[in-house]
Amino acid sequence: MVFDMLDCGGCKTCELVCSFHHTKEFSHQFSSLKVLNKRNYPGYQILLVEKEDKMNIPCDGCKDIETPLCLQFCGKRDDLEKIIYRFKRAKLQ
Repeated sequence: MVFDMLDCGGCKTCELVCSFHHTKEFSHQFSSLKVLNKRNYPGYQILLVEKEDKMNIPCDGCKDIETPLCLQFCGKRDDLEKIIYRFKRAKLQ
């Protein structure tokens, strides 16, 4: 699922801490979320991985942690929090 994140600065810290949650390594490659440049518009979008494959681990909302790591380290936490919880609700339906 892809979400607009209007206030995202594109630092990709969320990607790094997400990969650390899953693999104990900091790597953009193994993150469950990807920060994407918007096409034809300024700003960023957040892609949350839904299905596992060789290169992707689906977002689990850091189910074993009270506050997901991406939210703990995001400077624009309010926007990202809405995205993460909207995604989690959609997965439950």
